[in-house]
Amino acid sequence: MEEVWKLLDALGLTISQAILVAMLALAYIVGCWMPLWFPIAVAIRRRATLRRPVVFVGFAYCAISGAFLLVGTAAVLPINAFVVYVLPSLRRAGYMEESAVLGMFEFMFSWWWIGLPFASALLSILVVNFLSHRWSRLVEAFG
Repeated sequence: MEEVWKLLDALGLTISQAILVAMLALAYIVGCWMPLWFPIAVAIRRRATLRRPVVFVGFAYCAISGAFLLVGTAAVLPINAFVVYVLPSLRRAGYMEESAVLGMFEFMFSWWWIGLPFASALLSILVVNFLSHRWSRLVEAFG
């Protein structure tokens, strides 16, 4: 226990600040893992009516991962390419010095990891809600 107090003193944190940091870290981890545990929770909650719950969890996880990949290639990749390849030459030419769009792109490029658990949670809720209402028909269609 003495090592914990030494660590807190070295970091300059009080016990309440350390607890807050630990709670934020736990919330971040839970949000990032939501594509896996949220379909599991829905499958457990609806186990009486949900047919093939293991397949549902796997299918929902793959659909959420595919949606992330789609967003990553359709939105994030062109923005990053613009910031890395086009923007430096525009800045040297004197264009886009005080652009709001440029500030937004640079913020997204530098701080994307802050929004990751929120995007993960939102996408998980949307995809699992969409699939859970249609799952019985999907199972019947695919046999």
